[in-house]
Amino acid sequence: MCWRSATEVPDKIACKAVINYVMTRYKTKMVLTHKRQRCRRCSGHYRLSLEADGFDANFDQLSGAFLIHKISRRRSVLVCLVLGGAGTSLFHSASAQEVARPPEWAVPVGNSPNLFRVTPTLYRSAQLSQADVAQLKALGIKNVVGLRAFHSDDDWLRQSGIKEQRIKIYTWAVDDDNVVAALQAIRAAEKEGPVLLHCWHGADRTGLVSAMYRILYQGWSKAQALDELQNGGYGYHAMWKNIPVYLHDVNVENIRQRVERP
Repeated sequence: MCWRSATEVPDKIACKAVINYVMTRYKTKMVLTHKRQRCRRCSGHYRLSLEADGFDANFDQLSGAFLIHKISRRRSVLVCLVLGGAGTSLFHSASAQEVARPPEWAVPVGNSPNLFRVTPTLYRSAQLSQADVAQLKALGIKNVVGLRAFHSDDDWLRQSGIKEQRIKIYTWAVDDDNVVAALQAIRAAEKEGPVLLHCWHGADRTGLVSAMYRILYQGWSKAQALDELQNGGYGYHAMWKNIPVYLHDVNVENIRQRVERP
């Protein structure tokens, strides 16, 4: 992907989000240089180049991702910059050269956006489309639990044979009722087979509900669940400071009792 005019190229603020992600991921400090350059592959189009201490980053036309090379460690990371009406989000996909992620964290699956296997019966992702239905069927997914407040999955799941359940959650105002409803939906759907949990980016609302699932049903500590939520490569947005606060303060046993209540 590239742009037809220099004004369409993501601005420095958007690009800084990519660099901030890498700084958080690799615990390093970098200085961002933002450049707009002519794309060598597409005559008359523009490409984007980012430079930082110890890193070299370029927007790759074919993959639609920033290919960021960490020079000092000889490994690379793919960070997709998705631009849309809802703002800028980051989807992280580890390259073959990157060090192995902790085995207990969710495992990336296929090519669908931010699709990971949490357990054999629970998957998580960003917003998918009709193009991803075949992938979901191949995984045996019978139900999709969507957490988006303003959009349903009916348009792409219609006639797919996959059931949809929608739990409306506002990212900035997640509460116990939201978490209980989402976990109840997942547990009920798991009785029929594997379940997909998603929101728009598959990072924040999905991350929190996945973290609570880990705590309630896999015996994880809050610290372990928060670590995966923030550092698992799902694109967690640090602007949602209420999410780690909620996870820190939540009464786990109260949530457990409410979820299991008939």
